[in-house]
Amino acid sequence: MHYGGHLREAFCDWIAADCPPEVELEDDYEPVIWSAERFLRRMLRCSDVLPGYVRDDVESMFPEITEPETGAALFSYGGVARWLLANERESVTR
Repeated sequence: MHYGGHLREAFCDWIAADCPPEVELEDDYEPVIWSAERFLRRMLRCSDVLPGYVRDDVESMFPEITEPETGAALFSYGGVARWLLANERESVTR
């Protein structure tokens, strides 16, 4: 499922900021702050492909990140969100 650019941009910014416990984004054109867990749950179905520089950041932060079924590296926003929620729960809910 394709997600809006504002959500994808917020995801990239959140990764670049080292995955803090809160995410700044726009909701109905208004700036809001969500918990990282809420934001990742919102991104679960996003099938858009991560930009290469973001994927590089994710892989350097979480070298063990892989698709559970295939062991392949994750390339979508939703795939990374699912992995983080399943494997790094403490870091996204702190």
